[in-house]
Amino acid sequence: HECIIKRPHADDVLLSVNAVPIRRESDAVDHVLLTLEDITARRAHVETRERQVDLFRKAQDIANVGAWEYDLRTEEFYWTDQVYELYGLPTDVAVTSERGIEGYHPSDRADIRAAFERAVGSGESYDLELRLIDANDDLRWVRTRGEPQYNDDGEVVRVRGTIQDITERKTREDELQQMRNAVDRAPIGIVVSDPTQEDNPLIYVNDGFV
Repeated sequence: HECIIKRPHADDVLLSVNAVPIRRESDAVDHVLLTLEDITARRAHVETRERQVDLFRKAQDIANVGAWEYDLRTEEFYWTDQVYELYGLPTDVAVTSERGIEGYHPSDRADIRAAFERAVGSGESYDLELRLIDANDDLRWVRTRGEPQYNDDGEVVRVRGTIQDITERKTREDELQQMRNAVDRAPIGIVVSDPTQEDNPLIYVNDGFV
């Protein structure tokens, strides 16, 4: 049983109370052995951890960020539901590091493979923007990050990371770049000035103006 002990001159404590009957040869209860353990700190740690996990899950849902973890000791790979969704796979599909790498565009696989191997082998973090091809052959741009985790001896024991769909941002950047290219090559002169600065300086001119 867990109960709270209210102390008059100190903070309340949460106790775990265990009772074990001590019986006679006739099987009648002779004594009851009680043990009391202060679990205040342990419970606070668990509650903090649960809040962090819940916050992380909510953040993933809001930002559409998936998380993954690879354990070097067991070679187990774990994906959150958001990662499965990005890959277009059902959540009951078994995943491996190789399965994750194979989901990337053929031209980007060497980059993600080298980054992952460096994270596992030498503890080097990575942050890359690459193309992912899901199970429906739809191409997405993703930002993938990997961070090594160490044990007390300084050895890499797991790699954790996130993966986020940035297709919309990349599309906007490409469209903006196309517009810039069109403006740069326009046969007429185009200038942009900044009236908020002294003397209203020109902050952009295209080749046509030059």
